[in-house]
Amino acid sequence: MRYVNCRPWLIVAAAMLLPRAGASAPAAPSPNACPAVKLIRHGPVWTLSNGIVEVAFDTERVGVREFRFTGAANVLAEDGMYLDCNVPEGYYGFTKHGNPTMESARVCARTRQYVDVAVRGRFYDPGAAWASPLIVDWHVVLQRGDPGFYSYITAAHQPGAGEMELGQLRAVLRCAERFADYALTPQRTGRWADHDWKYTLSRRWEPWSAHGLVDPMTRESVWAVYGLKHWCRGPDQRDLTLHDGIILTMFEAGHYGVFPTSRPSSARVRRGWRKLYGPVFYMLTRGGSIRQMYAAASARGDEDRRHWPPPWLAEEVGQPATVRGEVAPSSLQEPVRVVLRNDRYIFWTTCSPGQAFRISGVFPGEYDLIARQGPHASAKARTVSVTEEGLNVAQVRLAPSIPRGKLLWEIGTLDDSCEEFAGGPHCWDFEGFKLYAEEFQETHAYTVGESRPDRDWYWIHPGPLDDFAGSKVHPWTIRFDLQAVPQRSLLLHIVFADTMSAAHISPPVYRVELNGRKLASLQLADGGQAGTYCVADVGVPQHYRIRVPRQALVAGSNVLVVYPEKNSYVMYDYIALREPGR
Repeated sequence: MRYVNCRPWLIVAAAMLLPRAGASAPAAPSPNACPAVKLIRHGPVWTLSNGIVEVAFDTERVGVREFRFTGAANVLAEDGMYLDCNVPEGYYGFTKHGNPTMESARVCARTRQYVDVAVRGRFYDPGAAWASPLIVDWHVVLQRGDPGFYSYITAAHQPGAGEMELGQLRAVLRCAERFADYALTPQRTGRWADHDWKYTLSRRWEPWSAHGLVDPMTRESVWAVYGLKHWCRGPDQRDLTLHDGIILTMFEAGHYGVFPTSRPSSARVRRGWRKLYGPVFYMLTRGGSIRQMYAAASARGDEDRRHWPPPWLAEEVGQPATVRGEVAPSSLQEPVRVVLRNDRYIFWTTCSPGQAFRISGVFPGEYDLIARQGPHASAKARTVSVTEEGLNVAQVRLAPSIPRGKLLWEIGTLDDSCEEFAGGPHCWDFEGFKLYAEEFQETHAYTVGESRPDRDWYWIHPGPLDDFAGSKVHPWTIRFDLQAVPQRSLLLHIVFADTMSAAHISPPVYRVELNGRKLASLQLADGGQAGTYCVADVGVPQHYRIRVPRQALVAGSNVLVVYPEKNSYVMYDYIALREPGR
């Protein structure tokens, strides 16, 4: 069998739909040979069919219950496909229940070429008496001649409702047990049962356009194809993609480590907030090798990108524009990441110092422009306005993260990593923090000039909410000597590789004391949960500069005490005491 998309303006042969051994591939049908899209309603279940695939959308339970080649077995498990979200109040499913005045299942568009159906509802839990202030429309679209369907979400803040921290928004597609093999890239394939936890199937910093599951017996496969994804643009990273027979599309926050320091781990939903997620194409193939299947799914994504926006999209998003600029020369040759962000989207790219950058596919609107050269230098954020004509920005100039000044002592290396510390080899192991109790002694003091970071300073510092370390505060001591009290105040630099925060856990409050005197109680920012999910580049680095008054210092021995006094853990990158730079 061979797939041909029969839309007159898009005819793409998918090479992965190869015939079974011994059979010959039939000739590709002409556009007029493809059946028109049909919609059949059986009570709350609306079935879309185009002669190639069938999709059954349950408008009452709100989910895709069946997805199959016409005449073949359902590829979905009993749970099918559904939406859920993670907020401070907990995890909640998408439902029609909770506000009968606004809920509806409807046909948004119906032509011979495509049918778009949608359900309007909310994330809601009647037992918890909680409903989100988001009005959500979940769309399912089937086109003529397609071997799969599109799914997209529009979410908008309900007028008059309160604000909301949206920690996570995802689509979950649960396949039948027979889909035992996975494919993240043509090189990263295997059997998902060989992995004892889902985060081993993370996507690292690499271009990606599809991932899927394969039935090794029938050679059927199911793919999520991201040709039209735009909730985030730029080289991105996913630390949840496939696991246990599930295809995940992580739309928002939580498990979406796009760019360190680029956004908090949750989105602030407030008055006027509105966002489009998707569309994502869920595609079936049959026959061929996994490499051929992946190539076809990826090619479908490329084709979709060339035809943005699709004719059925019920959302005005504007035409993407291009932002151009240049990063000023730097003494460091490390690449610079340039980011455009607002409360809905992130777009980013990398370039070398002294070179031009180009960010394409940017939707019109106001953005913060941010640039960062690893942990060493950054540019002050500024607001820019992008129109459909694009934008040329003024030269981006970087400033050192740590100004020049005499170094008195340091612990670790400024490198966005905690691998150089005690236990550091485990810092990217899944839940590697749980080794803390058996690897590290609580009664210790780090003595400058005698102690070593790889032996005497642990990579993770627990907080009082961390049961793996006894659910208590853990004051750590740094002892250092001064020959004399300095003439001016000093600067204490504390750089975290990441902090623990989640939809239900606030970021840590970090306390600093010197010689029995409180210097600071820092409310840290949201982190990327890198220590929990073992994906190195998911961390959100944070750099704090604490003034150390000369009156707090003594000639001889000084004792610095640091610890998270509230909430959960921090992950260290670098600590240093310096004289102020001139």
